[in-house]
Amino acid sequence: MRPGVQPPGREARRESGSPSALAGLLFSIMLLGGLVLVLFGARDLVDLVNSPSSNRHADGVVIRVDNVTCGSGSKSRRCYRPVVRFVTAREEVIEFTSNLDVGYGVGDSVKVRYDPENPRHARLDSLRARVGSGVGDGVMLFFGLVLTLVGGLLLWGVVRGKPPARLHRLATRRSRRAGDRGSGGDGAGSAPAH
Repeated sequence: MRPGVQPPGREARRESGSPSALAGLLFSIMLLGGLVLVLFGARDLVDLVNSPSSNRHADGVVIRVDNVTCGSGSKSRRCYRPVVRFVTAREEVIEFTSNLDVGYGVGDSVKVRYDPENPRHARLDSLRARVGSGVGDGVMLFFGLVLTLVGGLLLWGVVRGKPPARLHRLATRRSRRAGDRGSGGDGAGSAPAH
């Protein structure tokens, strides 16, 4: 090899270092996002199935139904969120908005479960509310597990120095092009004339 000419491997490593760092960052964000979804989904499911003994129950009434947009872009739709008013054991009047669109209308009586230390942390306590909440929490937990698994595996590949196949193919193509330019028809790669 002539002095001043670098082997293609070094150049490929330098060019692929930036995509690997970016991929590592993206996969880290995916992993962390998945863990957050798993944490919230699991916490809500445990709270739904095994509610703390300190929780209190009350009768509430739907005082209003908020019409909000759920989702974004082409997947957006109208959701109806009931606003519920109830009175705690300490005679506090509390209003909260449920995030469940389970078909309640203004004036409907509903069962409410709340934390006596923080009564604004309340949720609907009917069968359809529990089913709706359980389905939502289960979906959140599932997607969180998928994101965590995929992000973790991809991040592990980047950390081990084996970037995802697509990034590896891109780096290989770039190194081949650079190698072709260095040994092309301009005589740079040929032996010197005597």
